[in-house]
Order: sequence, then structure tokens, then C-alpha cells
Amino acid sequence: MIILLSKSSLNDNYSSWLRRLNPHIHLSDAYMKSNLSLNKLIMRCSGILLTGGADINPARYGQTMEISRCESLDDVRDELELKLVAASLEKRIPLLAICRGLQMINIYFNGTLVVDIPSDYGKRVEHRNKTDVNHNITIAIDSDLYKYGLACEYVVNSSHHQSISSIGSSLIPVAWSDDNLVEAVQLNPQLDHPFFIGVQWHPERMKVNHPMSGDIGRAFLRKAEEFRYKQLTG
Repeated sequence: MIILLSKSSLNDNYSSWLRRLNPHIHLSDAYMKSNLSLNKLIMRCSGILLTGGADINPARYGQTMEISRCESLDDVRDELELKLVAASLEKRIPLLAICRGLQMINIYFNGTLVVDIPSDYGKRVEHRNKTDVNHNITIAIDSDLYKYGLACEYVVNSSHHQSISSIGSSLIPVAWSDDNLVEAVQLNPQLDHPFFIGVQWHPERMKVNHPMSGDIGRAFLRKAEEFRYKQLTG
């Protein structure tokens, strides 16, 4: 079973987390692959993980004038991840999006972002410092996330200065921090996708016995395994 990561050294926290959950999986880094190589990987993969990282170019959500307030833009990565989201939707490949990944799927569906939370939204909840911070989230009881953890409230880690502003079409917000920023989304069930979830926190940097780390990761990999079985059996 191959899990395709949007950008990873394959020796980082994302890779270590996935291998702890399933030591038998194969991981592949999509970043800087040729179109031909990437298309082959998409055809072979059983799951897609959008990893965290650089800010998304604000021109992609109509805020070109805000580029100077963003950090480490990477247009190549933006294009790559938009392609991966499209492939996930078209081929129904299970997809998990983390931090930047959550923001990218929101952009894909024509949502917008808060460019800088402390300046543009407020400081009631600390979402980033020099190291991970922790804060409460509340989860919708009718969401997939609730099914994985069976609780409405958790403390999660946090390391982001941007967040969802207006929610993208076809996405449903399913978790919020205490200052009412969106912390997780899922796809509208009418689109009939096996697994399509974005979280703003970093499950790969949490203990795997935390439901919002291990349980989410195992659910993602379980759906990837089911997808692989369908690939093999036609």
C-alpha cells in the first residue's frame, strides 16, 4: 500500500507517524516529481496526505496585496497540492490534510484564509509560538471526527498563523477552537467520498494514543487499505 505525501523527506514526523501506525506501508514524496512520474504515483497510491508547511499564495484566494505578510510562498507546491486534491476527488482516493493541507483544500473549494490570526482575527487563543502550543477544540457530534474519538472536546497542539476565513463550497466545518476558528473540515457526504478530512492541528507531533492523532491516522490508513483492495480486485 502506497501513501503519497505532498511534501516530505520521508524521514520526518509525518513519515514516522504513519509508520508507527502501520509499519508495512510504503511512502512516496510527490514534491518536484515530473508530471509523468506524479501521474504514475497517483495511479498507484492508496492514500494522499497533504502535509504542513509554507503559506499558500494569497493570490489564490483573491488577496494578492497580502503577499508581503505571508511566509515562504511556494507556487510549485500550491499547484501540486491542488492537483492532488483534484485527483483524490476524481478517483475517490482517501485524503488527509494537515495544517497547510486543511487550508489548501479550503482554497480548492474557493474558500478564503485569515492572513495572520493575531493581527486580523485576535489573540484570545494562542495558535502559534516558537514551539507547539496547546488549546481546546470542540467537535461536532454528527461528524466523522466524533466517530473516531467519541468525544466532543479535546486539547490539541497548534502551530499556525493562518486559518480558514470563509469556508469553501462542499466542505463542512466540524471542529472549532474556543475563539471560533475552524479547526477541522470534512467533505459534504453528498459527494460520496470514502475519506476526506482536514485538520488544523498536527497529529504527527502528538502521541498516537491521543484519539485526534492515532485514531484519525488509523482511520485514514484503514480506508486506504480498503481502496487498495478495490484496486486489486477491480
